[in-house]
Amino acid sequence: MNKNDYTKLLPHILSCVILSLALLLLSFIPVGADPPVPPQIFSGTVTIAGNLSGAGASVVAKKADGTVIGSAVTNSSSKYYMAVPGSITVTVLAGDTIYFYVNGVQASQTATFGGTVSTVDLTVTSGGTAPSALTIVTSSLTNGTIGTGYSQTLAASGGTGTYTFAVLSSSGGLPAGLTLSSSGAISGSPTTSGTSTFTVQVTDSGTITYSKAFSITVNSATTSTSTTITSVSTSVLSNASSLSLTGGVLTTAATLTSADGRVKFSFSSGTSMNLQGQTAIGAATETNPQAATDGSTLLSSYSFSPSGAIFSPAATMTLKYDASSVPTGVSETSLYIAFWDGSTWQALSSTVDTANKLVSAQVSHFTVFALRFPAVSTTSSSTSTSTSTSGSTSTGSTSTSTSTSTSTPLTSTTTPTTTPSTTPSQTPVSASTFIAMDLAVTPQVAKAGEQVTVSLRLVNGGTADNSKAVVLKVNDVNEAQQDITLTPGKSQVVNFKVTKATPGTYNVSVEGLSSSFQVQAGTAAGSEAQDNTASLPIIGIIFVGGLLIIVFVIILIVRQRSSNY
Repeated sequence: MNKNDYTKLLPHILSCVILSLALLLLSFIPVGADPPVPPQIFSGTVTIAGNLSGAGASVVAKKADGTVIGSAVTNSSSKYYMAVPGSITVTVLAGDTIYFYVNGVQASQTATFGGTVSTVDLTVTSGGTAPSALTIVTSSLTNGTIGTGYSQTLAASGGTGTYTFAVLSSSGGLPAGLTLSSSGAISGSPTTSGTSTFTVQVTDSGTITYSKAFSITVNSATTSTSTTITSVSTSVLSNASSLSLTGGVLTTAATLTSADGRVKFSFSSGTSMNLQGQTAIGAATETNPQAATDGSTLLSSYSFSPSGAIFSPAATMTLKYDASSVPTGVSETSLYIAFWDGSTWQALSSTVDTANKLVSAQVSHFTVFALRFPAVSTTSSSTSTSTSTSGSTSTGSTSTSTSTSTSTPLTSTTTPTTTPSTTPSQTPVSASTFIAMDLAVTPQVAKAGEQVTVSLRLVNGGTADNSKAVVLKVNDVNEAQQDITLTPGKSQVVNFKVTKATPGTYNVSVEGLSSSFQVQAGTAAGSEAQDNTASLPIIGIIFVGGLLIIVFVIILIVRQRSSNY
């Protein structure tokens, strides 16, 4: 082969290289991908039975097979503006005939798809006047009860034709156990208590939509209309009695009193009682209460169950004391009731009846309560100092009872009378506080990169609306935060999503609750597919490199043969 032959061969080799590169690039284009169809804009005036439609007339564009390819609503000038196709999921080809419908009635005019902007005035001889605006007329939804059948149907008005209802997936969801049919019927039996917030969208025959937010609160189940209340201790609330409840609401006022008269609970008629699915109220003397960090001293302490039970409105708790148990130098009017919130004793606004030796406060939940008096001033006599030391000793051990509860609701309705010389300043008591419960971590063993869900239930056990920043900590570092607002007696499940790539044990804490999860070495589901996708450019580089090597070898062979000739 001479040099002229080589010169003739070289363009062919280059053509092969270019063709191979082109095929390589085409291999990265998804099979079946069609170029996007540019939309065509239609506009015009709508006339119904010889009169301008006015605002709110439904205009729908369809293909010959009835597929909806666009929709619009007339404005106050009786004009519509519509893009066809109105969705990338709809295919419209050049030359397709477009049919228009006004309020469900086919218009006399048609159009041919293929332009960019077209003016088409629409006329129908019937169809009535423009419909009223589409809306959901149901104002709110009734509450439900765990295990009890639920049924309520949403209603809509306006628009045209029939309505189709659906819950928007991005807005939350119905309570577990409930479903929404396309006709608007919400039915089922709730399985989890709490408040669920979601948005329902209604669509009419003209594909016009309207959305509205709703919420449903599911209360804990009650086994009967009459719930027997018994005690778990012979020393507190030992007298068994019965509270009449209907749908979780107390039908008559009731008072529970211990046999020795030292503990009393008074509930008013109409009190909503959430006993966390239990049917018994228990109380016991707290023998090992938590020590205080503010210098206050304990007189008596009681734990009440079920822990986390809430009442609305608040109940009145009354604790009796003995004058002989109040140290010298401490005014009886400085006594107050406090509850353990999982980390400290929280003072309640209390009223002291010195004549009958009673201290009362409004409470809206069950946990560990105590009768206390504030720290004695350092300028007090040696007798007072000795008493404070004795009180500290009596409360210094660690509790293993329900005093570890994380609930913190309280109610403020009265102001205690205090003696300034012996009572330090106290932070005002809030009328709205949150109870945190039911912490769950799923899964507790995850692969690196796998998502872990941390959830808890938050309840407003107070008597006023309250907002709170709920902070999730992982290994004592702030991981995420959600701002929660709840009305009195309502609850909400708060979910956090956590993903960790490093194997190890991770400790989580939120609102005084704690748990942990483990991350093991390995690849979470989905990572392999990502790795395969990421390797495509590498495959392309190897392909091009190999092709260049082949071309280079061919050139060497051609040169060698040319030199032989």
